[in-house]
Amino acid sequence: MSRSIHRTHHDIEREQRFDYADRQKQEAKIDRMFDELAKKRLIKKQVKAERATEPLPVAGLRPEDIPIDVLDENDVIHYPASPNDIREVMGRCPKGVADGLSRITLRLGDHKPVLNEEDFEDAEPDPLTGRYGYTVLPGVFGPRCLGVYNCPKNSIDVHAYVYESNAPYLDVWHVYLRLQMLSTFAHEIGHHDDFSRRLGRGRWRGDSGEKAERYAEGRQDLWVKECVVPYLETVYPNETRTLLDWIEKHGGIRVSLAELAGDPRITEKDGVINITKSIWGIPSAFENLAEEVVAGKDLTTTRLSFARQLHFDARYDDALSILERLLATDPEHIDVLILKADIFVHQEKYEAARLIVEQVIGMDKGHLQAWEILADICEGCGEWKKLKDVATHALTLVEGKRWSWVSLLGQRVHASVELKHLEQAEADLKTIETEAERGGKRHAERIRKRFVKS
Repeated sequence: MSRSIHRTHHDIEREQRFDYADRQKQEAKIDRMFDELAKKRLIKKQVKAERATEPLPVAGLRPEDIPIDVLDENDVIHYPASPNDIREVMGRCPKGVADGLSRITLRLGDHKPVLNEEDFEDAEPDPLTGRYGYTVLPGVFGPRCLGVYNCPKNSIDVHAYVYESNAPYLDVWHVYLRLQMLSTFAHEIGHHDDFSRRLGRGRWRGDSGEKAERYAEGRQDLWVKECVVPYLETVYPNETRTLLDWIEKHGGIRVSLAELAGDPRITEKDGVINITKSIWGIPSAFENLAEEVVAGKDLTTTRLSFARQLHFDARYDDALSILERLLATDPEHIDVLILKADIFVHQEKYEAARLIVEQVIGMDKGHLQAWEILADICEGCGEWKKLKDVATHALTLVEGKRWSWVSLLGQRVHASVELKHLEQAEADLKTIETEAERGGKRHAERIRKRFVKS
């Protein structure tokens, strides 16, 4: 395969002797040439190593033959999934995916502070060990990185959770932590399957982090559904049922263990992380629910918040089911009505949403969110004169000049353009550009591209 890349050092030296009018263009070309040369070297190195390596056993390695080391375990450092759990999940995975795996290590993870690591800039040291990470559940701290696959050593590290034995609701939440830990293991063994089997004869160098992550995320999603969840439901049925009952009580709707695992396929083809998938979903909704329950919030508040989280995840029917239960006991709960109207707008049920916001405005004429939703309805229905009037009135209710202010002015620009009031549109765009508290020029340009025809 290396023969398909013909780049040599001589090519680069020759290119460097040329005198380009556009120096920046020349430097970019030279950088590409160095990349090609590096890829050529990597392919040759991998093919050479592959030829010197014994082929993996066809019969398949038994899970019990792979050593599992448990390190750092004490009163606050815990591994919700035991070595036996890991071996059982390995045994349920397709035959051969663990072949060549040298060792699995359960460890705390590093204590290094975050230095110029944008992906982990919000990480903080936990109060019990000082390891950098995040609060997963009240009193439960997870690592920055849940697991690591070491390609040269063909080994997997899975990192611990940190919590005290008296953490709230630990008996209820423990199976969720076990699910997350086994899901992490499924991801890392996906990396092993990738690098040990799909790399054959240099046909994929494995030097693309994006491709490696996408493959591991795909295996993780499949094996969690086919192996991890059935295992937990079979071996820990009471714990699973207790957790799902608890969520139904406080969240207002029943979810499945598979839904609690979430969708790990967050890496897009261009390497960008899908923020919607990584932030919203049943796992984050559950973790937010746990915080509110521990904080002592009442059932109406926790269920409304859970419905709002589901709405962010575009699970509109589930969210509406919770809201209907709340309205059955309090038909004039403004926050519940507002969320229901907002969901109807997302579903393009504009007239149903209009009835609700008019009801809310009748109860509270200064309710900003009701006016914002009414503006969305007018925009969705193409009612441009009314949209302009509604947006203008809503702007009088806004405090500060951040997102609501920018959004409403943008809608007024849209209405002005449709009504051919172009001078008004330009004036509003100038106002956004000069007065918005954050990113005014960026917001103005985005709105201009969207609504103002050249």
